[in-house]
Amino acid sequence: MKECQEGEQPDIYAIDIDSLLKQSNFKIIDLLKMDIEGSEAVVFSDNYEKWLTRVKNIVLELHGEECERVLLKALSMYDYELSKFGELTICKSISPKTTNLSYVVSG
Repeated sequence: MKECQEGEQPDIYAIDIDSLLKQSNFKIIDLLKMDIEGSEAVVFSDNYEKWLTRVKNIVLELHGEECERVLLKALSMYDYELSKFGELTICKSISPKTTNLSYVVSG
């Protein structure tokens, strides 16, 4: 699968997750299931910041080490439970990482 070049007619049409959320008026995705044959690297490499904060759980079939690397990089700012079941990768209870800042006052 590839993006159409100028003058090519598409076989299928796709919509990005951020646009899908906007069109549906849903605020949260409880479970995002993906099996997109290697395009996981595309989905999680750009513009995921707009919608990933609104996803609680992801189940996906990763197609290769690059897809896994890109996914884990996108999730690096989140806490989540990672597990694998057969071909499926499961990211459960996704939430933004909390930062615990402590200050020392001297004087």
